[in-house]
Amino acid sequence: MRQSVSAVCLLVLLSSCGGGGGGGGSPAPSPPPSSPQPPGPPPTTFVVTLTPSTTIASYGEAISLFYSSNDATSCELRSDDPDDSNPLHAPFVSSTLNRRIYRTTTFTYRCTDRNSAATLTRTATIAVSTPALRFAASDIGVNDVAWDRNHQVMYLALGARSSVAPNSIVAFDPVTGALSGSAFAGSEPNTIAVSDDGSKLYVGFRSSNTVSRFSVPALTRDFTAPIPMNSAGTNSGHPQFALDIAAAPGAPGKFAVSLQTFARMIVYDGQSPMLAPPGQLGPEIRQPGEVLAWADSNTVLALYDFGWGATLARYDTGSVTVTPQGSTTVNNRVFGMLASDAGRIYTNCGHVIDATTLQALPSFARSCPETSPYTNAQVATDSANNRVFFAERLEEAVDASILYKIDVYREDTRELLHTARLPLSLARIPLGSKITNMIRFGADGLAMTTSDGQLLIVYGEFVAAGGTNLVRVVPGEPTGGYYRADLVQFTSVLPRAVDLAWDAQRSQLYVAVAQDAAAHAGQIAIFDPQRLDTPSYVARPTPVHAIEVTDDGQFLYVTGTDSFERLRLPTFASEALVSGVGGAWPAGFLRAAPGRPLTVAVGPVIYDDITPRGVLSGGSMQPAWGESADRFYVFDSEGSGFWIDSADTSNGGITPLWHYDNIFSSVHPFPFHTGFTQSGSLLYSDTGVVFDPEAGIVTGIFALGPLSGHGVVSVPYSMAFATPAWGPVAIDAARNRAYVASCVGYTNQDDCGLNFLQVFDTRTYAPLMISPLDVTGRVRKLIRVNEVDLAAIAFDGRVIYMPNPDSVD
Repeated sequence: MRQSVSAVCLLVLLSSCGGGGGGGGSPAPSPPPSSPQPPGPPPTTFVVTLTPSTTIASYGEAISLFYSSNDATSCELRSDDPDDSNPLHAPFVSSTLNRRIYRTTTFTYRCTDRNSAATLTRTATIAVSTPALRFAASDIGVNDVAWDRNHQVMYLALGARSSVAPNSIVAFDPVTGALSGSAFAGSEPNTIAVSDDGSKLYVGFRSSNTVSRFSVPALTRDFTAPIPMNSAGTNSGHPQFALDIAAAPGAPGKFAVSLQTFARMIVYDGQSPMLAPPGQLGPEIRQPGEVLAWADSNTVLALYDFGWGATLARYDTGSVTVTPQGSTTVNNRVFGMLASDAGRIYTNCGHVIDATTLQALPSFARSCPETSPYTNAQVATDSANNRVFFAERLEEAVDASILYKIDVYREDTRELLHTARLPLSLARIPLGSKITNMIRFGADGLAMTTSDGQLLIVYGEFVAAGGTNLVRVVPGEPTGGYYRADLVQFTSVLPRAVDLAWDAQRSQLYVAVAQDAAAHAGQIAIFDPQRLDTPSYVARPTPVHAIEVTDDGQFLYVTGTDSFERLRLPTFASEALVSGVGGAWPAGFLRAAPGRPLTVAVGPVIYDDITPRGVLSGGSMQPAWGESADRFYVFDSEGSGFWIDSADTSNGGITPLWHYDNIFSSVHPFPFHTGFTQSGSLLYSDTGVVFDPEAGIVTGIFALGPLSGHGVVSVPYSMAFATPAWGPVAIDAARNRAYVASCVGYTNQDDCGLNFLQVFDTRTYAPLMISPLDVTGRVRKLIRVNEVDLAAIAFDGRVIYMPNPDSVD
């Protein structure tokens, strides 16, 4: 046994030594023993995380969810918000979801392990701290809103674009949703106020230099009073339009109006205006005027000069004049309305001022950064519930949302109680809209108006506890239904002409052919609307620059190089020729007197037969007659002042009456050549302004507002160029229609980027139709022909004929 073991040990030793050659029978060497292997890694732990940035959020607040998994084959993120489309996301790796919270929401993140196929789930709940709120928006062209607490009625000022009642005041019951009454107000009512006893409603206008008072709830008009023309500074003579209107407490017949264009305030006691002293409300051109609040029946406060830090001034109105009573500087650089409550004045940027002493009281923690041209803010108070509300339009960088943020504070402690954010897309409000006013109404309501004509109502316990929650949206279709994408159909009847006139007695269109035309140069073309392709021509010995038919159809007047001539119709025989008339007067500067076929105005000079009567005003003046030949007007159509002179021309005389500056040009940035036409007692200008020269007031403005908001054209043609309409006007008094060949995006007085034919109601100034007009260059003259058709001549001389271009009843 020992021997056997020794032999085995020897063999093992020899093989380990690995001896060299020879030894022919030696066994093969054995492999070395294997090294032990290190232990393998432990199994991977499957990890799934879901971490919110916060677990409590205010309504509409942006939150972040960070979620990740380390070894998943699939993952999905879901929420229990019924408005969400699940799954929200399905990442395999780390990711972050940014979103806004509108109700308490639980998020569930579930992933499947790659190795074991097991699933892990993580949840996170975000609670909404804001009390319950609801909101509704109506796109019916609302310019302003006021609450009558005595009758529990909301009054809405509707603009020209409203589909419900254009340019009207309507009474709305926010509980039942019913419109309980309406009344036509005027051109663009944009600011309204109710007397504290609920008996009177005051209305100011964006497009008429007047103010009106209505008795409510019947909505019967008591009176309309003019706003005096601006009488000081470089802009003397400009019409002034209302920006803000405020009713004096305890004095139903008293109200104050601030003005859009100039820092001025007017206080009315009945129909009698009391003007604030010139210069008392800051430099005349600082924009956008001032906003008002009454402290008591005799004390009104005005906040102005927003871009310069703002000044709050106090005025006494107890006598026949407005008397300054001191002022204080308020760092309020963002425009917004004032609120007055319990002897305190609240600004939209959180300042609180004692209305009697003008001393600053503890303010609210607000900031009004001028971060963009869209930034603005408004304030409303509710002393009965110890609340103050602030609303601002802003853009939050976290997700670039444009939204309205509403904050609710305790009035006594200035403590912030609640916040809600309403993204404009959620409320279906155009992103460019600013908040123009905000009021507290009813049991639990806040109402806001926007610059795009929306009415936004917010209600619920967020506003006040124990409310009814029965607010309804205002009924009505969205504005802008008058736009038609199809082009206006027309026929080009002549390539080069200088003027045209309609002979209603013979139903014929006369066209003065240009001297440089390729055919029939200098002749007068005669068109029958039924056979436009076969005109006849009347030869002329000298070039024709303008033509005019007398209203009885007896004569056609024509101007030459330095003359005018009277031709008998229908023979075109010359009856009178007057030379030395001061030049070649073009289209628009030759006007026959109504009812007096032998009297004609050539530029500013009136001729009776061939005898000059006199000159009202010298220079390049465009003439017009009133309803009869007893009134005469001349207009500086191509100067810088664009002024109007009027005269009494009865009994063969010419007696100057009134002088007005900047009537037609004050509402348009670059009017260039501006003409006008007369119908009845009113003058209608190329800028859309309608002026009553006898009363000295702008009765209205034909304007569509921002066209880009209604799918017509895009920026930059929206605000700057399309408000108001710019182009020649033709009036159809029988059908109460005004037709405007408007130019949008012009570069000079002859050129035009886009042409439109616009139709307005002359009674309400409401737009009825707008349709593209495919004409190169701006339209120079537009006339009504054949009762339902239109004819026009462009600056390049082309004459077009539009058969029945509108189908408005």
